[in-house]
Amino acid sequence: MGDPRRQRPKVVTPSHPWEKARIQEELKSVGEYGLRNKWELWKHKTQLSRFRETVRKLRGLSGEEGKRQLKQIVDRLIRMGLLNPGGHTFDDVLNLSIKDFLDRRLQTQVYKIGLAKTVTQARQFIVHHHIAVDGQIVNSPSYLILGKDEGKIAFAAWSPYANKEHPIYQMMTGAAGTQAQEVIPEIKPTKRPPVRSRKGGRAPKKEEAEEDTTEGTGDLPNEASDSEE
Repeated sequence: MGDPRRQRPKVVTPSHPWEKARIQEELKSVGEYGLRNKWELWKHKTQLSRFRETVRKLRGLSGEEGKRQLKQIVDRLIRMGLLNPGGHTFDDVLNLSIKDFLDRRLQTQVYKIGLAKTVTQARQFIVHHHIAVDGQIVNSPSYLILGKDEGKIAFAAWSPYANKEHPIYQMMTGAAGTQAQEVIPEIKPTKRPPVRSRKGGRAPKKEEAEEDTTEGTGDLPNEASDSEE
């Protein structure tokens, strides 16, 4: 059968933990982009370093094979929105910085287009399932927005913030001006899909059990509780 394949680490941590300049730079990025911890920053640094590593190896290849593989990498970076369409060289890929990746995060994009007043509020909206990308709810703040999804970020259809009469909606449009008004669609708020409780969860309270027996229906609640969010 052979030995199992060695898994490559998804996140590479700094080789030297006590570098003052690096620590100060990381703290600045964590605060500017509203990251939860440095682990999120190191994850994007690992993505960037692997693109650079691959491109450096391709420099040693001559002929059509090197051009073909470079084109594959460039096409992928264009789909990710990290490069603009057009002809690119090895230097264009090597010149990418960690800020290019952080700017493509869903959390950063929500703040930049005016759906949130701060990056921290943007993270809260995403985690609480209030943000959708192309109609699909995304609850990961570190999700990288693809180039084809630009302009498709909005409040989810079920979210009360999608209602233009909601105070949050009015606050966002007033704070961000016309840009936010163009981004936030006029969506009629709908009820959130029911969330089924996990097997083995807590037993219903006495009041809840009495309501279920009096109504005689086994319908699930229309809205999830705050604890489940």
